[in-house]
Amino acid sequence: MRATFRLLNSYFWKTFYGWIMAFIFPVIILAILGNLFPIQYVLPGIIAMSTLFIGILALPLAIMELRGSTLFKYIGSSPVKPWKFMFVTILFYVLISFIAIFILLFVTILIFPNYVFGNGITLKNVVNGSPTQFNRKLLSSIFTTYSGGISFLVSVIIHISLTIIIGLTIATFSKTPQQALTIALVILFPSMFLSGMVITFDIIGMSKALNWVTRFIPFRYTTANMVIATTPVEQIDVIFSPGEQNLIDNDQWFKTHIVYTKEFQIVKEADNNIFDVSKLFGTKKVPDIKPIKEFLQNYLTHIAKDTSKAVDIVNDIKNSDWDWMEIFLKQNNIMFTTADRILNFVIPLFLIVGLFGVVSKNFNWSTR
Repeated sequence: MRATFRLLNSYFWKTFYGWIMAFIFPVIILAILGNLFPIQYVLPGIIAMSTLFIGILALPLAIMELRGSTLFKYIGSSPVKPWKFMFVTILFYVLISFIAIFILLFVTILIFPNYVFGNGITLKNVVNGSPTQFNRKLLSSIFTTYSGGISFLVSVIIHISLTIIIGLTIATFSKTPQQALTIALVILFPSMFLSGMVITFDIIGMSKALNWVTRFIPFRYTTANMVIATTPVEQIDVIFSPGEQNLIDNDQWFKTHIVYTKEFQIVKEADNNIFDVSKLFGTKKVPDIKPIKEFLQNYLTHIAKDTSKAVDIVNDIKNSDWDWMEIFLKQNNIMFTTADRILNFVIPLFLIVGLFGVVSKNFNWSTR
């Protein structure tokens, strides 16, 4: 097993398209698109694309080159079973895929720290002359919420598994490296543009015909789960003056409804739990400001004793581009229904299990 692992590793680094497509090209795309669009909008598609390159392109081409080597024929004549080789191959490319994802997330933190630590926008002071103010933030659900982290990990595992098993299927039935490359490209380009990686789901959803075409692309379902899992958390930090804070400490409503850390927070949890398939997932014109209105009503009535600024603050929030997917055309657009969210699991798992059985029965050491 160790010898097979080392063999795969040596061929991965010898073929320039492997490590370039896995580690270099996605980082370049991230740096470009992250400066053109909100990073939380493009990150899930770039992650899905990088692992797609590894599984669909690098894996089958590496196996096809190995098949032409004397060493591979020697392995085929040894007691090593094909399923053992497949198992080691899957482990190796899963590892490579997670390294690629780690690099993308690390670069994201370096170049776009606001994605993790929040992009604060100070709104209007609550009352004239009062130091109390609202700071609006968007935080990465991957790093800040349990449901986001688990959902992201599961969605990534499903996506990687699907890319690798399809890559093994290409290698199993291809006779030459050129044939494997052709099949890989035929799968790769439609998947990039019609599964939410390059053309995002909000644009796809504008066309009913295009939306139905994408349902025939397997990676649509795995990318959809990654989009849901990476939905950021909307948060308002409310910074109070010391005098007001003393009043708030004795107010029952604030004790019950407001989270207290270093400052008070109104947190709108992101709908990033991929297992909660009962919820519709889509974009909104404005954020859910009900908790903000409730906060303002209690704050302005009980603490500030001035309700004249409530309407101004609510309007300020509406007009401050709160929608985390700013590029989503400012329309109510349901991207994933309950049926879609169920299919996001059923279709990939069905393909993974089915294709694994096919590859297990048909994989050969030679192309004959």
